[in-house]
Amino acid sequence: MYVYFSKKRYKDRLYEYVQVCQTVRRDGKPTRRVLGSLGRRDRLDPRKVDGLIRGLRQLAAAEAAPGVRPAAAPILATRLLGPIQVARRLWEDLGLPQLLPQGQQGFPVEEVLFRLVANRLVAPRSTRATVDWQHAVEWSERRAYGYDDFLRAMDVLHAAKAELEEALFGRIRQLFSTPLRLVWYDLTSTYFEGNGVCELATYGHSRDHRSDRAQVVLGLALTQEGFPIAHDVFPGNTADVTTVAQLAKQLKERFGLPAAIVVGDRGLLSAANAQALDELELGYVLALRTRQQRQAAQAVDAALAAGLERPADPKAPWTVQEVDAVAGQRQVVVYSAFRALHDRLVRCRRLIQTRDGLRRLQDQVAAGRLTEARTITERATRLLSRSKVSRFFTWQLAGGRFRFQLDRDVYRAQRRLDGMYVLVSNDPKLPTAEIVAAYRQLHRVEEAFRVLKSLVKLRPIYHWTARRVEAHIFICVLAYLLATRLEQRLAQAGLKLTA
Repeated sequence: MYVYFSKKRYKDRLYEYVQVCQTVRRDGKPTRRVLGSLGRRDRLDPRKVDGLIRGLRQLAAAEAAPGVRPAAAPILATRLLGPIQVARRLWEDLGLPQLLPQGQQGFPVEEVLFRLVANRLVAPRSTRATVDWQHAVEWSERRAYGYDDFLRAMDVLHAAKAELEEALFGRIRQLFSTPLRLVWYDLTSTYFEGNGVCELATYGHSRDHRSDRAQVVLGLALTQEGFPIAHDVFPGNTADVTTVAQLAKQLKERFGLPAAIVVGDRGLLSAANAQALDELELGYVLALRTRQQRQAAQAVDAALAAGLERPADPKAPWTVQEVDAVAGQRQVVVYSAFRALHDRLVRCRRLIQTRDGLRRLQDQVAAGRLTEARTITERATRLLSRSKVSRFFTWQLAGGRFRFQLDRDVYRAQRRLDGMYVLVSNDPKLPTAEIVAAYRQLHRVEEAFRVLKSLVKLRPIYHWTARRVEAHIFICVLAYLLATRLEQRLAQAGLKLTA
């Protein structure tokens, strides 16, 4: 049975009647049969309807008892529970409640720091906004903490950074790691928002393509499983190459890794760094800047002379050729057909854009719209400096005419280096294949930076003092540690999911 509203028109007016109906079959077809009529809808007394409902309810099933249906219940507030419970389990799994300093009585530093780290994993926002966010979460302890509590906890964390990193590293090795042999190291940058930046903030090469913002540089060392060993925060104009010696010293003295091999990308190798690593008796696998360092070009020449294959198929596997050691270093030249294709496409696009820009400048000079030599020189210099292919072009301004041309010798020399990697190692026992494999796994650090900047939202930074900036970055690294542990647990359960 069901309630049906029947509409009838009488003398240009439409009336609506309430009927109790039942569906029956007549001649094999379903049809409606009226069991009774309650009258016109506009004349029904709601109180009589309520009385009818109460009477019928005595005959209803138990699930139709009086009350509010879940779908009709108003939602006044919600609290987040599941992700926080997962984060808490990972937090305890790593032993952080025991490793973190407890602080002064009446101030649970560990709980406040957990909330800051959990926020980075679940709904990253500024420290001040986290104060409001905690009210939307179901915590094991219902107490809410203020902005000053969060800042005090950050200060405690900052003061305990070295001790906590060492304790965490011991915990990681104990629980998860195989004997540590390789350490991957790389740097990235993160920028500030607003004008109140700290003394570490300076302008430099931005990996975030935000040259308009002051920044700091973050150096991160990882184990082969992707767990962070240590991190350092440097001024925003720090060159990558100047940070290697400091990392090497930490690995030797703080973490007791006398036989570790440091794996790093291009820009980290210098004579001073190689000497520092040799003095500390640490191994390394580092890449040369193939297009900038003469040593790299010489290694490529030697590898090609020794028969290094360069397949044309972009899907072909890497080819490898080790060449004679130079000054106690092993040099391994690697060719990637996929990378070679990428290098050619990028270079061609930039060359075409730069050529078109120079042609427009040439036309303006020829048409007399630009006559001042200083202005022409400035425009040509600015155009080439932004193009990243300035080495391929030569130009001259003489007799009121602007001319340019492609330097084909430079073009041929650079094209010869497409797809080439030159790796250098001081470890005489490390197999060539392991040198290449170690470098290829350097993407672990790049993946860590992606997690820090996308999931954890390392950037932008809103703090104004150096210790708070460093504490903010440490909190983000701890959140990344929890995300890495989560992915490891998922993999152990046979689930190929990212955090």
